[in-house]
Amino acid sequence: MIPSSSKGRLSRSTLIALINKASTFSHLTQTHAQLILNGYHYDITTITKLTQKLFDFGSTRHACALVFSVPKPDIFLFNVLVRGFSLNASPSSSISLYTHLRRNTNLAPNNFTYASTIPACSDDKHLMLLHAHSIIDGYGSHIFVGSALVKLYSKFSRVGFARKVFDGMPERDTVLWNSMISGLVNNCCYDESVQVFRDMIAQGVRLDSSTVNAVLSAFAELQELRVGMGIQCLALKIGFNSCVYVLTGLISLYAKCGDVNTARMLFGLISKPDLIAYNAMISGFTFNGWCGEIRDVIFSDNGTVTVVYRLTVRGSDGEAYRESTGTVSTIDGSISDPDSAAEENVFCKVCARFGLGLYLYHDDQTTSM
Repeated sequence: MIPSSSKGRLSRSTLIALINKASTFSHLTQTHAQLILNGYHYDITTITKLTQKLFDFGSTRHACALVFSVPKPDIFLFNVLVRGFSLNASPSSSISLYTHLRRNTNLAPNNFTYASTIPACSDDKHLMLLHAHSIIDGYGSHIFVGSALVKLYSKFSRVGFARKVFDGMPERDTVLWNSMISGLVNNCCYDESVQVFRDMIAQGVRLDSSTVNAVLSAFAELQELRVGMGIQCLALKIGFNSCVYVLTGLISLYAKCGDVNTARMLFGLISKPDLIAYNAMISGFTFNGWCGEIRDVIFSDNGTVTVVYRLTVRGSDGEAYRESTGTVSTIDGSISDPDSAAEENVFCKVCARFGLGLYLYHDDQTTSM
């Protein structure tokens, strides 16, 4: 219930508290009305908080209209808008807003402006332009900007540019190191990523779960199981052994090194696997020729998991062997057969997305996909 302003003017702190507590868009619009009634419709602090909350509800159009209704917005309010567009899958709007900021206002972009705008670049040409602007404005070596540049250059396969930015940073935090290691791994520079990881260790930089996951991916591709197991011991020592990201990396490591059973055991330790964990397990089965085994790990968009209702292992002679049937629901733990052809159709689409060759059984007839 929104307090009435008839008993006196509501304070800024009260209005901000109401914004923070709003649980629905309707509640937020009521708070906005109170904000106007109490004379805070142009108050930068309150408007900034309201804009952030609007983005939390995915109301990008309302957030944009609100910011542009303020006669004299500051750079912090614009940064909230830029970041909100980036997080709400509107990267082109972030770039357009940055262009508007430079052409039509007297506001000067700061490090947060660049850190929020750079991830919205759709190609390396835009990225290079923003990189140049950040250097001219004196933010090219800021750690937030550097992390964004390394990540985006790596995304566009400009690993040399990413490494140049990384090597030129006066300070490097864990996020920046992770961006460089992940960028190298994603561009198949596995040996170099391992060397960067070793440099990170040598410089005493704090590791996190993302660090461990990234370097495990490198060792998985290099099929260095022994060294990867050493990283597993390190993860155990620093308390990351139960982290989903680390377990996912270990799944990839063991599967790529041929130890599918250990990979399956690790997958079973994840109480709520995400799509990345499922992908790692699926890829591991496929890598080892267990094409039908992917029926053990089916992801559902509604938050439930249907686990393998048929298991088929393809032999070297091309034959398909039926091993087991059934589904397991994480909702009630029940085991049953597929309820409808629609369920099987959805499953086939998921498999097709990963380009997997499967064998499906229909009335004991083998059909190749």
